[in-house]
Amino acid sequence: MDGLQKVKQEYEQAKAELLKVHDINGKKLCVRGRAYRAMRMAPQFTGTPEKMKAYRETFDRLAAEADKLINEYNFHGHAYAAFAGFANVVPDIDKLPECQCEGCRDGN
Repeated sequence: MDGLQKVKQEYEQAKAELLKVHDINGKKLCVRGRAYRAMRMAPQFTGTPEKMKAYRETFDRLAAEADKLINEYNFHGHAYAAFAGFANVVPDIDKLPECQCEGCRDGN
C-alpha cells in the first residue's frame, strides 16, 4: 500500500469512528449526539450541587470524547489532502460530516 492509500484509509477510518452509532439506553447516538443529548438534559440536574457536579463530569467526558474524534478526523483529513496534493490527486474529503443519529438530529 502506498502512502496516499494509507493516509486515505486512516482518514476513512477516522470518519467511520466519528460517525459510529451506539445504542445508549435505547437511543441510537454517535459521540457528538451523546454530547448534544447531555446538553439538553442539563435542566434535570440543577436541583443539588451533587447532581450538577455529576452531570458536569459526565458532560465534560462526553465532550472530550467528541473533541478527540473530531480532532482525529481533521488531522487525518489534512494528512490525506497533503499527500493527495503531492501526488497531484484531488482528495475526496468532506467537511465535518453531518450525522443523522437521534442526538445530532435533535441537537441541530
